[in-house]
Amino acid sequence: MRSWKRGTARVAMVVGMVTAGAVTVPGTAHAGTEVEIWNNYHGLFLDSDINGNVYAIPRQNNKHQKWTRGSDSRFFNVQTGRCLRMVQVHPLRGIRTAKTCSARDSLWVLEKVRGGVKIINVEYRTCLASGDQKDSAGARTVVPARCDSKEKQQLWSVRNI
Repeated sequence: MRSWKRGTARVAMVVGMVTAGAVTVPGTAHAGTEVEIWNNYHGLFLDSDINGNVYAIPRQNNKHQKWTRGSDSRFFNVQTGRCLRMVQVHPLRGIRTAKTCSARDSLWVLEKVRGGVKIINVEYRTCLASGDQKDSAGARTVVPARCDSKEKQQLWSVRNI
């Protein structure tokens, strides 16, 4: 096979594997790709406010529920400009947004699994999950959880918009 055909075949194979979910490569999205993220189990959208709170609520179709996925695997809230991070609040970990995003706790990998996508924190190797706790407005907590393929609350959809 000619060298250009081999090169084209390799690129097609890699692209096919990435889009089919066979390979999860951090940073495969284009820089600045705007996405919506919703939990497949509860049907609620990932949302955040200016104070750094992260929660899941019904679709509002506003910029608080839109995220930009950078080429470096960080998610930034479109409205606030803050990045999604897993923070250590002794003795627990929590999900927040922050103004600074240089640490590994703000890096996320998407792993396609049966029923959706797991959003895995690179630093702590834990998954984003829609919690069972609701506040008075009906918003569900978003929590870190030990990744478990049987845990439906860890299944998300990430759609380019």
